[in-house]
Amino acid sequence: MKDWESKTLVSDILPLFLSNNKLPKNLPPFKSYLFIGQPVRYLNISLPFASLNYAIYNDFLVFTASSAGMFVVLQDLTGQTVSFDYIKSLEASINKFIK
Repeated sequence: MKDWESKTLVSDILPLFLSNNKLPKNLPPFKSYLFIGQPVRYLNISLPFASLNYAIYNDFLVFTASSAGMFVVLQDLTGQTVSFDYIKSLEASINKFIK
């Protein structure tokens, strides 16, 4: 996955989520966070509230167009739930990476 990240992952999956968006020539690298025990990789893009996220869960590759979307999907897949405060805290820590 990291090899694909560094090559064409963004241009390959971006059209699945967002149309008519131009990618910057020099994309930053994907970053990571852990959500309910599941590693997630993400890349912030130049659109408000949008990011490209992926996780591997039980040998399935999951893509979402926002961290919030990934939170919902992983909670559904794992059957685990987290508090609203936990999600807000995680979002705040992710936002620190992009400022």
